[in-house]
Amino acid sequence: MFTNRKEMAELLEALIINNDTTTLPSFPQRIDLLWGENDLFFSVEFAKDLQRKLGEMTSMESIKNGGHLVQLDRPFVYNKLLNKFLASVH
Repeated sequence: MFTNRKEMAELLEALIINNDTTTLPSFPQRIDLLWGENDLFFSVEFAKDLQRKLGEMTSMESIKNGGHLVQLDRPFVYNKLLNKFLASVH
């Protein structure tokens, strides 16, 4: 990782995607976003923006004291919300 730093930096720079020009496909199925409120990688604001971009078939639940791996941080809350969503799917 410490060798070829210039090439590594170029690769990382190429991974950056501008959210303003990204278009998401239209999904016919319902989508449920389960998001940790303390996610350090993707904020709750990012999740709300994603929910808006995915459309009206998307719901979102934020989980208090949950981080990026919310299913590991708060497994009981996560499973409860996941079961609630799955029970509502016909």
